[in-house]
Formats: sequence, structure tokens, C-alpha cells
Amino acid sequence: MCLHKFNMTKEEIQNILDFINDDTGETPMPSYDTIGNFQAIYFSLQRKLAKEYETMKNRCFKMERRLERIDRNMELKSKEGVFQESGLDSLEVADVLLYHLQQLKTWKFTKGKFMSILFHMYASWLGSKKERLFAEHPVATEWGPQFWRVYKRLDLSSQVPYDSVKALQEKRADIAMYVRNAANKYYDCREKELSDAHLKCMPYKNALPHNNGGKWNKEISDSDIYLWMNNPQKA
Repeated sequence: MCLHKFNMTKEEIQNILDFINDDTGETPMPSYDTIGNFQAIYFSLQRKLAKEYETMKNRCFKMERRLERIDRNMELKSKEGVFQESGLDSLEVADVLLYHLQQLKTWKFTKGKFMSILFHMYASWLGSKKERLFAEHPVATEWGPQFWRVYKRLDLSSQVPYDSVKALQEKRADIAMYVRNAANKYYDCREKELSDAHLKCMPYKNALPHNNGGKWNKEISDSDIYLWMNNPQKA
């Protein structure tokens, strides 16, 4: 606090303090100007401390929320364990997804939208079942999460036979039903809406080049996906 701002010296401040603390009544009363300046200093300090208190309170609140998120992630991590394998191939699931999408007349055949739906299916199943939907891992590319094996080998213009659906039902009826429901849920979502959500998600960001030595196509961690799907504060 700069005392000269209030036209007061340290001696004048001390005189006022002596007057306030004097129980004998022997200390002379300071001038009204001096008392007025002292009050100005008092109220200025009061406002400054109140402001600093609010700032500190907000910082403490943010720190508490951050610690809660860290605790939550550590709790989920400790429960995570080893993810189970479904025993399915990515193309098996992708074929059945394509079959159901082909039954929907409004479906627009773009690989970008298809891959976005497939990644969301993979993440949701992993987060809820602690099981990998199929063996292929998603990787981080410039365009978002990608399953390269599906992308390169699946022909969206080819008609998928119903035999593919029956084969999946015989292997994993629960996943066959999940794929059908996912097709109905996401077929009319906008491609940009789906891809933007994945580009901003924590698992994808953690696998970007600046986080792993400058290389694309790094596997997106199943652990990160699991935390992302189960954390209410996910990105």
C-alpha cells in the first residue's frame, strides 16, 4: 500500500494507532484530515482484501474440482483391469453395421460417417461392458479416429448378404443386437456432428503427434476410451 497516495506518512499512521490503543486519554487526537485519510486507507484495504479473498476462493474451488476429477480417474483406472476380448473381427462387425444401414433409405454412404459411427460403437461398448467390440484398435489420424483395416477393405457400395447378420447372431447375439440398435440410432446424425465430437475427445487428443513423438496413426488407448466414457467430466 502506497501511503503517499493518501497524503499520509508512517508517523501519522502511527499517531492514529497510538490514539486508538490509548486507554489513558493522554494521546492527542489527530486532525480530521488525518483521520479521513486513515479511513480511506482502511476501506481501500478492505476492498482489496475482499477481492483477493474472492479470487482465492475461486481458485480453491477450481482446484477442488480438478482433484475430484483426478480421484475419479484414478478410481476408474483401478477398477479397469484387463479388457475382455469379444473374439470378433472388425470386418464382421462392420459388415453387419453396413447391412443395417443399407436397409435405411435415408442413409448417405460416406466412409467418414461410417467410421465415426463405428468408433462411437467401439467406445460405448468398451465403456459399458469392459470388453473390446472387436480385435482391431482405433488409431489417431488427421481426420479423426480410424480403423484402417475396415477403411481399406470395406466397400460401402457392395450389398451385404443377410448371412453376415446370421453369422454374427450365432457368435454373439448381444453384439448383433447392439449393432442393429446403433445403426438405427446414428444413421440420421450429421457426419460433422459425429466427427467433431471425436476430434475433441480426450482419447483422440492423447494420441495426437505432439503427444507421442510426432507420429500419426498411434493406437488410441483403450484405457483412455474407458475413462472418457465413464467420466462425467469427459472432454
